[in-house]
Amino acid sequence: MPEEVKMSDEKTMIVRPYTLIEIARIYGVHYKTMSKWIKPFAEEVGRKNGRMYSVAQVRIILDKLGIPGEIKI
Repeated sequence: MPEEVKMSDEKTMIVRPYTLIEIARIYGVHYKTMSKWIKPFAEEVGRKNGRMYSVAQVRIILDKLGIPGEIKI
């Protein structure tokens, strides 16, 4: 079951499997930028399963990069 992460402005983000492009959109950056941001913890995040990062991997990315300041719903 997907987890929910509460944002500072009371918005909710569902933590579920995401592609790199979807994660980049959540953070409001280009997917190449997101790839560079994830690279320092690539070993901890691990390899994607196909095109998607798992819920556990998304949680690690959120923990390392912090909760995005703004999310478009």
